Amino acid sequence: MKIKIVPENVVAIDEAIAPQQQRARVNLVDAQDVLAAMRRAEAKLDALGIPKRERNGASFYQVPAGPSANSYSYAQGATAFRIARAATDWYLIDVQRIDVYPKQRERQDLTLTPEQDDKAIDVLRRKYLVARAA
Repeated sequence: MKIKIVPENVVAIDEAIAPQQQRARVNLVDAQDVLAAMRRAEAKLDALGIPKRERNGASFYQVPAGPSANSYSYAQGATAFRIARAATDWYLIDVQRIDVYPKQRERQDLTLTPEQDDKAIDVLRRKYLVARAA
């Protein structure tokens, strides 16, 4: 699966997600969740100072939080998805139904290439000075 994440493709995105959520009633996602995740991922790349031309290969994985009730004592199904950045656009590349556990936090994991990691560290280091021993 590889679907370009743009507003014009919401129907195709929803159709790609639907088979994973056939009988599910909780922790569902839809095309609007995927579009929102794309915007969050772009904002994170912006904050890291990674230029748009160097974003190819980054990915973003999202999983909803687990049940919050203390009395809930077993796993609950949830829909997780991964999007990946190509040269100019984001693509939905994976959707799967997984188990989440009580009190499990929501995950929004940005994965960078080694080159993007180096760039982010370089940008961070420009924001401070290091005191050297005399």
